[in-house]
Amino acid sequence: MLLDIDRLTVQLPGAARPLLADVSLRVAAGEVVGLVGESGSGKSTTAKAVLRVLPDDAVAHGRVTVAGTDVLTMPGAALRRHRARRVA
Repeated sequence: MLLDIDRLTVQLPGAARPLLADVSLRVAAGEVVGLVGESGSGKSTTAKAVLRVLPDDAVAHGRVTVAGTDVLTMPGAALRRHRARRVA
């Protein structure tokens, strides 16, 4: 699986509701997928979570793997290399 998002939830401290709640999505190599929705539905937040460029105070739970690598738990230097080599 090229991209596997499993039960992704993104929360900001003190917010009444999460920005995203239990988002799951799978994209296989060679597949083309469009993410559509109303303004404010979480499309950009989902993409930012995949790249791990959320605001510093945002907390992401769940699992996001790109080419089999868990993005949410990657240390900084490895994440930068991964973005440049795999995600870009």
